[in-house]
This record gives sequence, C-alpha cells and structure tokens, in this order.
Amino acid sequence: MYNRRLVDVRDGSLYDLHSVYAGYVLRVTASYALWHEQPWGNYLKSFSEFLSFGWPVVTVTSSATGKSHVATWDERIVAFREMITRRYGYSFPRINDSVAVPVPVVEVGQQTERKIFNIENYNQLHATLARVQLAAMKTRVENGVPEAIRELWDAKDKTFLSIDFEWSEQDPSLILEWGFAYMRCSFLNLKGVWPPVPENNYGEGHIVVSEYADEVRNKYRPNYPWTYAFGESSVSPRHNLPTIIQAIINSLASPDSDTVVNDLVLVAHGVYGDLQKLEEMNIDIPSNVLVLDIATYEKQLYRSGQRGIKPMKLADGRARRDHDMLKLETLLGTLGVDVRCQLHNAGNDAYMGLLALQLLFDPDNTVVPQQRRKQAKQKAVKSAGRGQSSHGGAVQCAPSGRRSPEYLTHRTGVLIAEPAIDIWEYDL
Repeated sequence: MYNRRLVDVRDGSLYDLHSVYAGYVLRVTASYALWHEQPWGNYLKSFSEFLSFGWPVVTVTSSATGKSHVATWDERIVAFREMITRRYGYSFPRINDSVAVPVPVVEVGQQTERKIFNIENYNQLHATLARVQLAAMKTRVENGVPEAIRELWDAKDKTFLSIDFEWSEQDPSLILEWGFAYMRCSFLNLKGVWPPVPENNYGEGHIVVSEYADEVRNKYRPNYPWTYAFGESSVSPRHNLPTIIQAIINSLASPDSDTVVNDLVLVAHGVYGDLQKLEEMNIDIPSNVLVLDIATYEKQLYRSGQRGIKPMKLADGRARRDHDMLKLETLLGTLGVDVRCQLHNAGNDAYMGLLALQLLFDPDNTVVPQQRRKQAKQKAVKSAGRGQSSHGGAVQCAPSGRRSPEYLTHRTGVLIAEPAIDIWEYDL
C-alpha cells in the first residue's frame, strides 16, 4: 500500500470493491462462458488477481445498512474497463446496479485513502471494518438516525440507562440532584417479558446532594428535589455521588471494545449537558457505549414524517418547524401522556425520559403507568444539619416542592416530620 492521503468521500461515488469483482465475474460468465481462456480473464480468476490492477480504497459505512465496506471510486472502475478495452479489445460491462450499487456513506469530510495491490493489503483493511462500523454506529445514534436507533430496540439486547442532572444556575459546578432509570431489555426478553412494562420493569433511583438540598434553589428554572414520584429519594454527600454514578454505570455496561457495541445505551433528553457533568466528575464511560439524545431522535422522526401528522401544532398554536426540538413535557404531551409528576426533579425527568423513548419505539404496546392523586402521610427523620434520612432520605411533597408548615419538629437534636401532603405520584 502506498502512503496514505486524505480525500473527501463526498467527492464521488463509492462502490464496495469485492462487490465490483463479484458483479463482473457473474456478468461476464453469463455472456461469455469461455472468458477464463482469454488473457484478460486472468483478472477475474481470483480476487487477488483483480486487486493487482491497483485500487485506491477507503473504509466507509453505509447509511442505509450500517455495514462497513472497503470501497473504491467510480472513476477507478472506469479506468479498469478502459484498460481491458485498450489492452485486450474486450468491452467490460458498464458499472450499474446489475454489477454493484453505490454505498451511501455515513462519514463526512476527509477520510484516509490507500492504494492496494494484493489480497494481503485488502485483508489488512478488511480487518478494521468492525472498528469503522462501531465508530459509524456511534455517530448515527448521536445524530438521531431513526433506522440506527430502531435497530437497538428491535435487537432486544440493550440496556437503556436514562439519566438527568440538576445543577445550580449560579454555579454550574454544584450538582444538586442526579436521577436515573433503566430497562434491561436482554434480561427482560429472556424472561419472556416484551415489551417492557414501565411500572414493573424499570429500575430507577434519585439522589439529592445533602450539602445543597435545602440551601440552593434555582430561580429561572426551579428544581424540586423533594417531589420524586417513583420511589424513595436517597440523600448523599457530594463526595459520594461520583462513586455511586460510576457503580451504576459499571453494573449495567459490558466490557469496553473497539469493535463491538456495548450493551449499554446512555440516554437523556438534551444529553450533552449531562455528558459534560459526567466528564467533570471523571466518570469512566466505556468508549463503545452509544449515546442517545431523546430530543434529537424525536426531531429526526418528525423530520422524516414518522411522528404522524405534519406539521404538528404546538401549544401556542404555531406549526412546528423541522428543526424545532421539543421540551420533555411537550414531547410527552404529543405522546398522549398526561404529566402529573413534577418535572425538573432529576429522578422524575430520568424516568419520564425513558418512558418517552419507549413510547417513540412502541406507542401501541407500551402501557403508560396509571397516575392517581393520593393523600399521603410520610414520616421522615433527618439528622440535624446533615440532611440524611433514617430510611434513605425519602421526602415527598406537593408538586410545588414546598413543605407544609408543620413539617419540622425539633426533638433532642433530631428533626421529625409527619406531614399530611397532597401529592401526585405514579402508582408503582
């Protein structure tokens, strides 16, 4: 192989090189059975002989199939035909869909081109295709390509982990809450449960950072740390949060690999802010984990006409434009979900984000959890000054996030609460 050079893969049509060889062998055999007796027939007797012409190639991935290819340019195929005609007087068939079809490439911009002359060169490149395919799959999922993301659901072997952070508006380095929800599709499918039933088959959790629980509240987009509707909140010191998050990810992810997609798919609505927080906390995420932004995926579904009526009418009466990304509450509304838990609580956002994703995958068979209005009495015991509860820090409040006046009673250094509070929650 000659020295590498960078080329723009959008500058011409690319064809899978082995498919070109196979197409010529089959076409020529159908029209000229004695081709192997001709001097030009040597180029078709083996793939290695075909490669001896010298082929500039790039490794690319098809946006139609997700498969990776060692591909060559249409002008090089023309040059091969012209060489056969000039040297041997035989006209090879023109390149068309009976010989090979062009590869619609995922990659954009410049890629590395190499020139190969033998089967050893080809095999070296072919061995890298799994790596190329993984990189392209990550790009397609991050870009919200519906076909690529749909494959993840249909495979029934992925774990979707939905996450959400709430942080301080004044100091974004202060993490106030973290929430997560997950569905282990492979595990559920093996148990004969498909599709997952959210109220029975989701795992979930919500952590409130004790140092800021009652000290830091956001003004412009208020957070509601005490309104988690899907279980008991845990209260944890900030220095423990990275350890907890890392353990959750480690427990759900498969080993890192540069050729195989991870079992774990990381999900969020507006995922890039959450990814930044994970990076700031030095959370180790395997390089083969796919990252799925629910808002981007839904937007691509809408743009491609897969969300039903188009244009969609927004709440303010405007017709939705193709590039509009919906807020989580708006998205859930378009899916027929009456959101009656308090959003901007990290645990609720993570759970409802996962529910929204499943409804985008399978709206007809996904059972939305029943909601009920409930008068609840909850006893919470918090160590004074530390923000830790005697039973995991579960404190449920009205949707406003405000505690009732009778909340706190001081008794021998311990704060005891037994408020009657009117809450909206899922009946789980």
